[in-house]
Amino acid sequence: MKTPKLRIKDKHATQLNRLSGLVNFVWNYVNDLGYKYLQRTGKFLSAYDLNDYTKGSGELLGLHSQTIQAINETHAKSRRQFKRLNYHGEPTTQIQNVNHWAGYPLRN
Repeated sequence: MKTPKLRIKDKHATQLNRLSGLVNFVWNYVNDLGYKYLQRTGKFLSAYDLNDYTKGSGELLGLHSQTIQAINETHAKSRRQFKRLNYHGEPTTQIQNVNHWAGYPLRN
């Protein structure tokens, strides 16, 4: 599979920074929710369960619902794969790195 190379112009940097912050916010929320659920029950939340908890948040945050569902699926898959209490797979505070959210389909 060939990955296309794409140059992002500076005029889009503020919007990309905003979107990356929103994606990190959703990731941190799902991570915290999954951690608390695991402590209480000893089980991991599935992507389906996470979708129920994040339903309607896309409208409030300005993200497409499929983007939030993709974050939930990635988080649930990573939790199952590595069986960790607190998963640190995504960068949480790197605002300068605008490419770390590029794996999720951002739709407006």
